[in-house]
Amino acid sequence: MANDQLILQINKVSSSVDNRRLKYNQAERGRAIDVTVIDNDGSSAYDLTGKTLIFTEDKIENKIIVDSSDSLGSQSGKFIRTDENDKAGKFTYVFTDIAMQQSGEACFEFVTDSKHIDVSSSFFIDIQATGALAPENTSYVSDMEAFKAHYNAIINNADAQIKSVTDRLSNALDSAIASGNATLQEKIKSYSDQFDQYLKDFDAAKAQNLEDLQNLKDKIAETETDAISKIVDGTNQQIQQANDKLNAKLSELQDDYDDWKVQTVKDFNATVDPIKQSIDANRQNLDGVTKSVKDTIAQMQSLQTELNKVDFTKFAQLSDLTGYYTKDQVDELLKTDVKSVTVNGGEKFTPDESGNLALPVPDPDLSDFVHKSELVPKADKTYVDSKIDAIDFGKIKFRMQYVTGDNKTADSTWQATKNADGTYTIDLYHDDWTAQRVVDLLNQIGGKANASDVNSLQDLINQQNQTIQSLTTRLTNAENEIKYIQDNYIEGRRFPASQEAQAEAWENEKPTRLAMIEK
Repeated sequence: MANDQLILQINKVSSSVDNRRLKYNQAERGRAIDVTVIDNDGSSAYDLTGKTLIFTEDKIENKIIVDSSDSLGSQSGKFIRTDENDKAGKFTYVFTDIAMQQSGEACFEFVTDSKHIDVSSSFFIDIQATGALAPENTSYVSDMEAFKAHYNAIINNADAQIKSVTDRLSNALDSAIASGNATLQEKIKSYSDQFDQYLKDFDAAKAQNLEDLQNLKDKIAETETDAISKIVDGTNQQIQQANDKLNAKLSELQDDYDDWKVQTVKDFNATVDPIKQSIDANRQNLDGVTKSVKDTIAQMQSLQTELNKVDFTKFAQLSDLTGYYTKDQVDELLKTDVKSVTVNGGEKFTPDESGNLALPVPDPDLSDFVHKSELVPKADKTYVDSKIDAIDFGKIKFRMQYVTGDNKTADSTWQATKNADGTYTIDLYHDDWTAQRVVDLLNQIGGKANASDVNSLQDLINQQNQTIQSLTTRLTNAENEIKYIQDNYIEGRRFPASQEAQAEAWENEKPTRLAMIEK
């Protein structure tokens, strides 16, 4: 079966390719993916030379996997790399079996040192459950150094996301201001066009009246009869009527313009005042959000400082336990050392679960035997010692099952050796499992990080992730509100007729200003 192919981009500034989705069956084991990593420019290969690779997955129910390429643990996955592929940004990852139990969102982290950690874009692993297997949703951390690097990557990525949101907010504000300027210019042009039309209508009416007046004057010049006076009187009356109509029309136009101007200013202020109040309120909200973001970053940096103070060299590595038995294995071996015991080849007795033997001691009737005080002659100490010295304890042999230096069981027989002082020694020199070695192993096991410590740290990281997500949402909402305000904001101000020059100067300072002169 061919491996799945993934092309992932380095996620330095929150820009990444679309998420990939991998589907596997829960019963599958040993699945692998071929990964190609693209640098942040979107085209060149990301050089993996000299970097530690870490597979991380946030599974459902707040479980986590952190699997390092430096790990030697039996549960770890496998990173397949070559020097040539490292330069081309390529590698193959064989999933750890724990990743095949539950679904989750995963990515790869690339560690140069504790301060230089890059993160790939994420992809989703969809695990299809089977009826035959019960899901085993557990966390797995291959080693503490990998977990520390993963935590630093989360902090760095959060900083990059906050910077990206801030940049997008700044760009949105600039765009909103530009859009508002364009809208204001359109409204000013509309007002100017309407006023120009009123002036054109006035000029046309004035020209028509002047033309009618000139026609009347021409008629007056044509006649010098008595009727001329009447005609002149009638003409003067017509002129007066024409002037009255013209003045009435001008007054009507002026009143209409003044009413339109007052209503327009009133409507404009009614629209602008709530917007200005909303801007002030959102500026305060934005200041609060900014402070919350800074406080969160400070808390995360403080937590990172505390984590850096931990001396992880005190903890045993998985490689340190290679070749050691667990406590249960040692107890089992100790219990199996003595299979059974017989007395003078009689009935066999076996030890209980604690390794203790219960041997029955007979209580015979010795009344028919001679008491030692009745024995004559008695053997003195010298005689007894000579008899003891004559015994060859070298013929005594000791048989035992033991543990060899390569952690295997063996069975052997030893013979007593007589010393110069007359004592005998049975040297079990083949037994490599000493009491001191058992004590050292127990001390090392006691210093290992347990699942509770790992889960506690993971819960803390999840809380920080939720805080960052909440702050990002609040920033996005503030960004949208400010964009709406900027798209609809125009600044207006009234000036008395005596300050027309000041009004024009004030209006020209900003394209978003509209000056209104009161007549």
